[in-house]
Amino acid sequence: MPVARYLDNGPAVAVHANGEQDVFWQGNDDGQMWESYYTNGSWSTPSPPGFGPPAESSAWPTAGADANGNDYDFWTTGGALYEIGG
Repeated sequence: MPVARYLDNGPAVAVHANGEQDVFWQGNDDGQMWESYYTNGSWSTPSPPGFGPPAESSAWPTAGADANGNDYDFWTTGGALYEIGG
């Protein structure tokens, strides 16, 4: 079963030490960043994470996770690098 139907680009994935997988992508219908996560054998319902690059971003997210379970997402807009996480 697909997690997302409206993928405008390749997803960014962060994998936690406990096996949780967080996936971020740009929605092609709204330009928003979306997130879904896989844990305990099932995927969450895709939803906006409440932050993310504006629709005019030139590069969509790259994601990572640290040993404490924090997500870090990076993207560029207008030649500037942005990061949200922690």
